[in-house]
Amino acid sequence: MTSLSTLSTECAELLRVAAVIGRSFDIDVLATVVDRAPLECLDLLGEAGRLSLVEPDGGPGRHRFVETTVQGGVLHGLAASDRVRLHARVAEAIGTIHADQIDAHLFELAAHWSAAAVGDYRQPAARWVVRAAEAAMGTSAYADAARLFRRALDIGGSALSTSEQCRALLGLATASYRSSEVDAALGACCEAVALAERIGRPDLQAEAATVVEPMLLPEVNMQLRRLCEAALKALPETEPGLRARVTARLADVCHYLGDLASAHAACDQLLDLGRRSGDPRAVAIGPHAQQLDVSGPDGVEARELLADQLLCVGRELADPTETAAAHLWLVDVALQRGDIARAGRELQSALLAGTDSTDVITNWQLLRAQSTQAQAQARYDNASRFADDAAALLTATGNPLGRLIWEGQQINIRYHVGFDAAFGTTLGLRDGAPVPPSLVASPIQTLATVVLLTSLDRRGDAAAAYRSLGPAADWTTTPHAELFSWVFGILAAIELDEREDVLVLRRRLERHRGSHIASGAGCIAYFGPAELWLGIAAGYLGAHDEAIADLEHSATLCTANGAAGFLAQAQLELARVHAARGGPGDMARVRALSAAVLERADLLGMPPLAAVARALLGRAGSAPAGGLTRREREVAELVADGLTNRAIAQRLYLSERTAANHVQHILNKLALANRSQIASLVSSQRSSTA
Repeated sequence: MTSLSTLSTECAELLRVAAVIGRSFDIDVLATVVDRAPLECLDLLGEAGRLSLVEPDGGPGRHRFVETTVQGGVLHGLAASDRVRLHARVAEAIGTIHADQIDAHLFELAAHWSAAAVGDYRQPAARWVVRAAEAAMGTSAYADAARLFRRALDIGGSALSTSEQCRALLGLATASYRSSEVDAALGACCEAVALAERIGRPDLQAEAATVVEPMLLPEVNMQLRRLCEAALKALPETEPGLRARVTARLADVCHYLGDLASAHAACDQLLDLGRRSGDPRAVAIGPHAQQLDVSGPDGVEARELLADQLLCVGRELADPTETAAAHLWLVDVALQRGDIARAGRELQSALLAGTDSTDVITNWQLLRAQSTQAQAQARYDNASRFADDAAALLTATGNPLGRLIWEGQQINIRYHVGFDAAFGTTLGLRDGAPVPPSLVASPIQTLATVVLLTSLDRRGDAAAAYRSLGPAADWTTTPHAELFSWVFGILAAIELDEREDVLVLRRRLERHRGSHIASGAGCIAYFGPAELWLGIAAGYLGAHDEAIADLEHSATLCTANGAAGFLAQAQLELARVHAARGGPGDMARVRALSAAVLERADLLGMPPLAAVARALLGRAGSAPAGGLTRREREVAELVADGLTNRAIAQRLYLSERTAANHVQHILNKLALANRSQIASLVSSQRSSTA
């Protein structure tokens, strides 16, 4: 404890007040509290300064205690009631002196009023803390805002009106959700609803229903549905803006719950409600719900129109979050069309819009979109890093959605780069332990887990998980997961030799020929053209000619859009089908395709594909050179460069007849029809090493 006995009474009084203000204190505030002139206070502080208790802090207008122990000792000597009164007087002084710049001092005021929150001081203290919380929300300091709203509710209690308590709870819910504390946000929403019902405020009830967005957690979504339905029941028809916001949220929730009829019915009401409301914010929330309503593979054009609408709303509201969201929708549209280049441009626009955003959800969405784009381009290390960063950002705040999306993205990435036991352990797939329920919570999660389990040679667990879904003919899925469900279903069914299911799933995917595999509810995955998976299914079913046609078309599409990893897979699957068909020229094609895959897979870091390509080459009885001799390889390179037989002969010092013979041998060995196909094959192999 610091003794003030050696100081004058006036100086000791001054230090007691200064200690309450803080280690660093403003002379004007100090003077106002003790009711002395600032210059008189400076003289008295000189006495304390000579004893090395205080010192100037950046100028004559501020001083500070030399040591925190000195300040703490002075505070310790104050009675509790004196401290409360002094904190209140300090807060009042700050409010008076800085009345015209009060926003800059809200956090300081909140701290002093919090310390003074006893008796009659509780109400003003809580109100000032709420103001500080609202200021924190304005700067996107959501964790600080949540802490302050909780403090306001704790200290205010019954001293606040029911309406004020409800507002503070809504603030707490919003701040908690924005910092991804989902349980805390839902709890605050439910408390706010109870108070809103008590005082007959359906508007506050509606606000509580729209704070938290739906997610891949059924228990959360059921709670949200109850909040929305109760709010709509309470809201009068004369409030179209509020009804639009709640209806849009109800549509979202129903989509996540798989109640598509209710979701569609809610979306049908949105256009009229938004138009009647005239509220840009109410209009903005409509496209979000409608985007989910058309998130299936047939809704590409509709999602593009909705993204354009949201861009307009974002510009009108000057809201970077809405603008970034609209561009991310366009990334998803571009990926389903197979336009990876356009997806990249839209992603850059989304990143530009969200550059200064401190919103956790927006930054998480941007990171996961960067992971998807990198995966589409076979930049697997970057894809994995972005996915890890996205998960770390969201899971650090307690939101389980970060982990769920990370699992899906990593399975997509590792499908090409390889699964290992360590990854399985990370997901909870330990030897002898049952499959964690979280990995089989939905059809698409179950099917992805089956593919993973078969890769880890846990076929028994894979078969059990697969059987839990029932026959493929009875499978249902949410629209945005439809394409991925059919693709992973085909892969799982092939691995488990479920021929009838492959037939069913191939027919389902057939109607989406021409589309690329993407998720319409957010750019979290790209999985190549539909023809790739149709070709794989056809090859398994023994329809070799159909498989070859689809796989060759898939390879052409992937060459055009830069999906290098899926190009390698298409070539590998072609080699497999040619090997299975075993007709004239097929083995030569196996060798040529496998050699190209081997080069590409080694370059891109795709060990599983490289291993299969080596095995195919071994069975085809050829080294990776594709069956060509060194001289034939040289001739093939020159053909690709556009040289005639005569020019090749001159370049290699051969007769023109010998050069022509080499060209014919190349055509025969590789089962090619003409020189253009030689050039195309060589160019493909060159690009795989570029």
